[in-house]
Amino acid sequence: WRAETLFRKRTEYSEFEKELKRKMQSALGDYSIEHTPRSLHTVQSRLLLRKGSPDEIPTGTFSTAALLLNSMSHPGLAGSDHLTINLNHLVTHIEVAGRRALKVFCQDLLHNRQRAYRGKYIILAAGATESPCIAIQSNILDKSGKMGIGLTDHQNAELLFEIPRSSPLFSSNDHAKLLLHPKLNSKGENKYSCELALNWKFWDVRYEDDDLWDAKFPDDEPIKSTIKFTFGNRLNDKNWIKPTTSGKSRVYVEPMKECPFEENVNQLKNEVLSFFGVKDKSLFTTGLKYRERAETYHSGGSLRMGDHGKAVVDSHLRFHEYDNLYCCDLSVFPDIPLANPSLTLGALALRLAEDIKQK
Repeated sequence: WRAETLFRKRTEYSEFEKELKRKMQSALGDYSIEHTPRSLHTVQSRLLLRKGSPDEIPTGTFSTAALLLNSMSHPGLAGSDHLTINLNHLVTHIEVAGRRALKVFCQDLLHNRQRAYRGKYIILAAGATESPCIAIQSNILDKSGKMGIGLTDHQNAELLFEIPRSSPLFSSNDHAKLLLHPKLNSKGENKYSCELALNWKFWDVRYEDDDLWDAKFPDDEPIKSTIKFTFGNRLNDKNWIKPTTSGKSRVYVEPMKECPFEENVNQLKNEVLSFFGVKDKSLFTTGLKYRERAETYHSGGSLRMGDHGKAVVDSHLRFHEYDNLYCCDLSVFPDIPLANPSLTLGALALRLAEDIKQK
């Protein structure tokens, strides 16, 4: 709940989207249908002159840079009183002694010199590729042997389609994001999720000038939409990332060869296309294209969480062999979920902040 509040999870949706959700639930009764969680939105103004009801700010974004800059520009405890940002610093390694991390060493790129920073607690949050490299370069102890091992992304498959302009369900100024998934199995698990981004032009860009909006999105533009399936994925111990003396990392990630639940997701794809009255019949016979290569925006698992001797960090994100060294990014995920991981990571960050505050 606290992470949802932090990320400003949207709780109000347009009457159009709520009615569309009800219609889809009635037509596709074998699936659970929800509003796709979104954040950072502005409620539609009654004075807005644009047609339809597009959000004034693109949804689903969370910028750490914007958060830090906003905090630095205001005094006080919630602002800049205890916040320091060092730009143009490349973290190279951490100095450790016994069970404690002592210093963070950085290369000051502006002044071409090394700098060291001390802290009672040190938290790696450089991402699933950089955090393990920093840990390896620091000779951090790891009994599991899993440091830098397992880097994995989740598999997905998607399809671009156009909703006919004659559809009674849609107009060029309607938009919605809905999340479909099969009803939970006996273990309370989902097999996959299906995100519908319907008329996604409203999330694609932001225009303050109404004339530019009209030029970019004329009324006769096709209603482009996307069906995207996402699947959970276990960590692959054949995948790895290693630092090099040149400063560039070496990465190996196996191609994604599996096409999970292929028959099921193609069936749902066709049900969705039929629901919206899609006229391109070739889309019904063409199977979804699963991606063959991992990307980087949802990769994780390279400093996995778990039991001592089997994983790198514990359930509280602390490196097993140290008392004050933590990691808080997607590196710690013990597997890759079928959902966007940002909200889960936000919850982990809040919990870690409370743990350290209590200490």
